[in-house]
Amino acid sequence: MVALDVFSAAIKFLRRHLLHTLEQRAAGIRETDIGWVLTVPAIWDDLARQFMREAAVRSGIAGDQLLIALEPGMALLYCNHLPIEKLKSEAGVQGFGAFSKGSKYLIRDCRSKFLFKYP
Repeated sequence: MVALDVFSAAIKFLRRHLLHTLEQRAAGIRETDIGWVLTVPAIWDDLARQFMREAAVRSGIAGDQLLIALEPGMALLYCNHLPIEKLKSEAGVQGFGAFSKGSKYLIRDCRSKFLFKYP
């Protein structure tokens, strides 16, 4: 099979599943309200990133609603916005991820040369 067809079909499945779930829950969210973010490994070159963008557009995602982002950067954003109260209440999670105010942390993508720090 052609790789572009495989990636496009996988993204299309995920897109349709999300839209179906939103419809079932009567969330009142239209597809035009959604901003899609696809993460890619930081080691991917521009050609590989363009491949992912084309696969997403072929799957039905509008190009102006799509952001291709690097995985380590998105991991940093996720850690920066973790719900601390929830993490502290979950069993076995204390001590990992439960950042107190002023904490510093480091995200290392072991597959690439990129290193992200906050703050």
